[in-house]
Order: sequence, then C-alpha cells, then structure tokens
Amino acid sequence: MKDLPPAPRDKKALFLSPEVYEHLRKAAEKVVVPDQKDFIVTRRGKETHFRLRPGFPTSSVSEPSCFPFFKTYTKPAEGEGDPIDVLTGGIVTGGATNTTVEDIELELLTLANEPKPNGTRLFLVVNFTAVTADDVLMPGVLSLGDITTEYVSPNMNPPDNKIPKNLDPDGIVYINLGEIRDGRFVAAKCGDKTIYHCPGSISHAP
Repeated sequence: MKDLPPAPRDKKALFLSPEVYEHLRKAAEKVVVPDQKDFIVTRRGKETHFRLRPGFPTSSVSEPSCFPFFKTYTKPAEGEGDPIDVLTGGIVTGGATNTTVEDIELELLTLANEPKPNGTRLFLVVNFTAVTADDVLMPGVLSLGDITTEYVSPNMNPPDNKIPKNLDPDGIVYINLGEIRDGRFVAAKCGDKTIYHCPGSISHAP
C-alpha cells in the first residue's frame, strides 16, 4: 500500500461495507499521515486505486443520504490533541418551535482514558413546555427549552421522562441517539426529532 497524488475529480466513489472500510482505515493509519487518503492496493498483480475520505460515515453506509443524528465523522486534532469523534446534529421540533442542535462531540473514553463499556447509551435530553389554557393542560407543545446530552451506563435506565401537569406544564423527554460498541459509536435512528404531547403522555419521532 502506498501514497498516491490526489485522485482526479472525475473518479467515481466506491462505497464499502463498514467492516471493509474499517479494515482499510486501520491499515492506512499505519503507513500514511492522517490527511493522505489516496492509495494503491495490489492484489494478484493487479493495482486498484481508491480513496478513503476522512470522516466517512461508517455508521450510515447503507443510508448515505441520511445525516441528522446519524452520521459520524472524525474531527481533525487541534494542536497536539487527539482527533474527536463527532455525531451530526439535527433539528428538534416541538409545536411551532424549531431548535437546531449542533454536531455532538462524542465522549468514547472514561476519565481514566479507558474505552467506555459496550452498551453505554447516549441520550438527547429535551426540555419543553406544554400548551395550557387557564392552567389546564392541552394537547401540544408550546415551546422548547434547553437541549443537552447524557450518557447512561449499560444495564441502567435513563431517568424517567417528566410528564407535564396542570400546574407544572414543563416536561423532559429522553431520546436514545445510539450506543458505544467496541470503542465506536453506533447511531440508533436517523432523522430530525419531533416532540409530541397529549395530557398525561409524551412521545417523539423518530
């Protein structure tokens, strides 16, 4: 395997399975600097030219056009720091309110710099206020509040959703974004999120 000059713009992309891509990525990291992704692979005397794109969405190869809260990529290191794994953000909608969530920097290591256990899940935590009329709950979401993220250890449940009440219309919903497997993040479902409220219950899609 050796470096190549940049590939011509008219070259077609070759989509690889996550397993093949990961195998090639790991092999490439051993022989080239991070910003060089053009290679020749020789097999049975035949040369194949290909390019590994930095930040290729390995978790979304089967749905390359779907990005919100699903595509993962690697942000180059700043200075002497390590590259950062990132999950694309998206839009959260509640009633007539839309909030854009910026790309989420993933925390795949513990404070002791060890990989987080398999099954560690990442949740989007959405605060919102339900619609009321004369202090009585009505169907619908009036507005969205703070939106944060929270990791939950394996075999642990996330905190319960907070259901709005007549005198307390504020609610909280926890949306599973995916989990850590073998040191990598595997996203759950692709798509912008919508929060729904009916008196006594809350839900989201997807």
